[in-house]
Amino acid sequence: MKYRVAGDGWEDEFHARSGPLGRHWRIVDPDGGEHSIAVEELEEGVLRLAYGDETHHLTILPGNTPGQPVRFLLNDQPVELIAEDEIDRLQKSLGGPEGSGGRRELRAVMPGIIRGIQVQQGESVEADAPLLILEAMKMENEIRSPAAGTVTRIHVEVGQAVAAGELLAVIEG
Repeated sequence: MKYRVAGDGWEDEFHARSGPLGRHWRIVDPDGGEHSIAVEELEEGVLRLAYGDETHHLTILPGNTPGQPVRFLLNDQPVELIAEDEIDRLQKSLGGPEGSGGRRELRAVMPGIIRGIQVQQGESVEADAPLLILEAMKMENEIRSPAAGTVTRIHVEVGQAVAAGELLAVIEG
């Protein structure tokens, strides 16, 4: 999974893979360097990260919400982490260009089956509001609104098979 981290005046990106219990991570930095990090939970919300000869403390801050950057302290310095998986990146790239009036076309990021429609045509939605459930590769993926607006058209039905890039809905606002 790709991660973006930002602190006071800096930002970086990296790819990471975790072991099955999240205790060992493999990090690949933008220059291709690969690193191994061991994670130990000291208490709820406080972790020790062992990286080579270095040890760092990570404290997860209260008030984090799903879909938003994770705020934490790394060695007492504030940091934000944004996790982007392949679906997030594809959804952003296929979300359709903004036309006049803020029109956004929401397209399938991969082939699958529509398992749920959580909005109705004509409904106003906030940015990041859940719109559809797309089942792909035996996983249910929640498709969220890229912006606030009105759902002007829903192009799919529950149970419908869709191809990658197929138009799912239109939001204007």
